[in-house]
Amino acid sequence: MFQNSPFMTIGFQSEIPDQLKWSIVNEIKSLKNADYQVDYLQVFDLEKDLLKGHYVQKITHHQSEPDHSEIKYLILPEDEILTTKIFVIDETQHHVFMLASEY
Repeated sequence: MFQNSPFMTIGFQSEIPDQLKWSIVNEIKSLKNADYQVDYLQVFDLEKDLLKGHYVQKITHHQSEPDHSEIKYLILPEDEILTTKIFVIDETQHHVFMLASEY
């Protein structure tokens, strides 16, 4: 899974800050590197969270088969912190990074 070419939708490219894009890519790579069974659908729920008096990007990464969920925090400028859902779908020829609203 996720060994084919990546494709990013226009919404994903324009609305997601670069640091957050790299974080999402690295989350998927870390599952693969851990020899964990990776589902064709990866879901990332993004929320603004308050941690130690500072707003941070909360990233909840999950998949269904097998069940897996992990929470990470990313320090971003407050104006770049998002509340949205992202799907990463592994298809035959490529894998697609998209906002849930683009599905």
